[in-house]
Amino acid sequence: MAWFTVLAPVSASAHLSAEPTFLAVGSKQRIVLTVHNDRDATMTGLRLTVPEGFRIHGTGGDGSWNEAVDGAGATATWTGGSLAAFRPTTFEVDVEAAGVAPGL
Repeated sequence: MAWFTVLAPVSASAHLSAEPTFLAVGSKQRIVLTVHNDRDATMTGLRLTVPEGFRIHGTGGDGSWNEAVDGAGATATWTGGSLAAFRPTTFEVDVEAAGVAPGL
């Protein structure tokens, strides 16, 4: 199994959980991210960056956010939406664990 890792900027004031929490090496799966806005202000964007060995193939959601994946499949972004202070929402991302050795 490979870990799915989320990198966020230092200024981030949100936390998230991923389901499923493991991704088998060589597999591709849709990961559902439950994101909680921990700030006393509206959240208007999210950027997800995966480490080397993982690739983002696509995103999903309810259509209230503008979704994009960079050409390298390393970063997905959701912009133009609105998440109220202290509220959760979900984002979806299709991730492949390619070239990741177990235990690394």
